Amino acid sequence: MCQKQTGFGHLTAAQRQAAMNNLLKVAECMRSHGITNFPDPFENSQQIGFSLNGTGIDMNSSRFKAAQTACRPLMPGGGP
Repeated sequence: MCQKQTGFGHLTAAQRQAAMNNLLKVAECMRSHGITNFPDPFENSQQIGFSLNGTGIDMNSSRFKAAQTACRPLMPGGGP
């Protein structure tokens, strides 16, 4: 029911491309703020996003938190 109301899960090709372009900007921002091993976003048939598994990134570090704060405006909806 939520998918029907929000449109989540039903992105057009143009919307998916726009989302990927936006997330690439987030990745570039994170890297420019010192998280040099921040990955590019992934896309599959179910979702678009980031996977930090296996990157060695400490999401609790002050550097990560500062980068996340700086880059949050680039996240869809302002991020989590």
